[in-house]
Amino acid sequence: MILIALFLLYLIFVAYLMYVMASNNRAAQPSLVKDRIFWAPVLSSIPITIFCFFLSAGAAGVGHGSSMPFVICFPYATAILSLAERVGPGGPLDRGPIGLLLLFPLVFQYPLYGFLIGIAIRKGKFIRAAAVIVATHLALAGFVFYRLF
Repeated sequence: MILIALFLLYLIFVAYLMYVMASNNRAAQPSLVKDRIFWAPVLSSIPITIFCFFLSAGAAGVGHGSSMPFVICFPYATAILSLAERVGPGGPLDRGPIGLLLLFPLVFQYPLYGFLIGIAIRKGKFIRAAAVIVATHLALAGFVFYRLF
């Protein structure tokens, strides 16, 4: 749990450094594709995704461990999974492989956070965007934790 919090703080720290660098160089902003300040949070979130996945999978222990790290690290995927379990067989989420639906939030959650932080840095609203992302993440994790445990 502490490692997850440290990695989230690392992502916020990298984005804040990019924000400070961007605020010092506001005169000529390059296009979004060539902007290193925009892409730094996105690219730094990829190793965070990989680390959180292996940490959560290791803690799950092939069904004999705890699924709490998955709930904390990937609340969107576990929300979909808990909805599928609540609906049951024959429900709206039972029409096809649920694993493919879970793959998108698992893979793209943290890069999407980095993308949103990159846009916020370019617009000068880093603190507000980071607060909204963290609050939404924690609120959904708390909701899923309440439903599952």
